[in-house]
Amino acid sequence: MKKKSLLFTLILILIFLIINCKTTANYQIHCDDIELLYNKKLANFGSENENYIFVRLYYPVYTNPFCIENTLKKLIGFVDVHPEKFSHAAIGFDLNDNFIGLTTAGERDLKIEHCTDIKTNPFMAKCDPKKSIQVTYAIKVSPDEYEKAREMVQFFYNEEIMYDVGINLAIGLFEAKRKFFTSQENQKLENIGTAKDVIEDENYIKNKFVCSSFISYILIHSVDSIKTFFEENKLDYNFIIPSDIPSFPGMTKLFKSSWKSYNKAALAYAKSENNIFNKNTKSVEK
Repeated sequence: MKKKSLLFTLILILIFLIINCKTTANYQIHCDDIELLYNKKLANFGSENENYIFVRLYYPVYTNPFCIENTLKKLIGFVDVHPEKFSHAAIGFDLNDNFIGLTTAGERDLKIEHCTDIKTNPFMAKCDPKKSIQVTYAIKVSPDEYEKAREMVQFFYNEEIMYDVGINLAIGLFEAKRKFFTSQENQKLENIGTAKDVIEDENYIKNKFVCSSFISYILIHSVDSIKTFFEENKLDYNFIIPSDIPSFPGMTKLFKSSWKSYNKAALAYAKSENNIFNKNTKSVEK
C-alpha cells in the first residue's frame, strides 16, 4: 500500500514539475515586447575587485487555490528535504526586478521575470503577487566571473534553449529516494553526489534545462568556487532543485518579501547598515 502511495505521489510530482516550470507555448515574450524595470539605486553593486550575482527563489501562491498547480506544489514540497521550500528559481545581475528564469516551453523558454509586473510572464501571471513569496540571494564573484555569467545568460537568451520535460520523472524519483530512503545526514547537498564526472567539455553547449539546473550550469561554468564544489562532491547539476541553491558555497541570503513588495524590500536592504555591499555604499544612492 505504501509503495502504491509513493508511486502515485511520484506521478503527481512529475505532472507538477512539468506544469510548474512550464506553461503554455503560445505565450512568448521577446526583449522588444517588454519594458525593463530599472532603478539606479538597485543597479550598482560591487567594486573593481568584486561583483555580485543574484538568485531569486520563489514560493508561488496561485490565484486559484483549487488549481492543480497548487495541489502539485504541495506534493513536491512533500519530498523536498529542506525546511524552506521553493518551486522556481531565476538569476539576476543587479537588484532590479529583471531576473531571468526558465519557465515556458516554446520559441523562447528563457524569459524575463518581474515580481511586480506579473502580467509580463505566464508563470507569474497565475500567481497572487501579494501572497507569493520570494527570497533573494547573492554570491560575491570576481569581475571576470560576473561578466562570464552575464555573457552566458545573454547567449542562452538569444539561442534556442528548451525546458527539459523529460528529466522531470528522474528528478522526482531522485528526490523521493533522498527524502524517504536516505539518512538525514546524507540528505545534505554535499552528500548526494552521483559519483560521476558531470562537468562537460568546455566546447559542449547544452540546450535543455529545468529552472534550477540552468542556474547551476551558469554558475558552474563561470564561478570557480561553484565549479570546484560540484567537482569535489561529484554533484550532477541536472538533479539540483531550487531549494538546494542556498547551500551553494558563498550563497548569502539577503531579504525576503512578497512579490508585490519586492522593490520596496530591495531598496530597504540596499540602504540598510548590515547589507553585504556596505563597503560599496557610495555606489548606492541614499
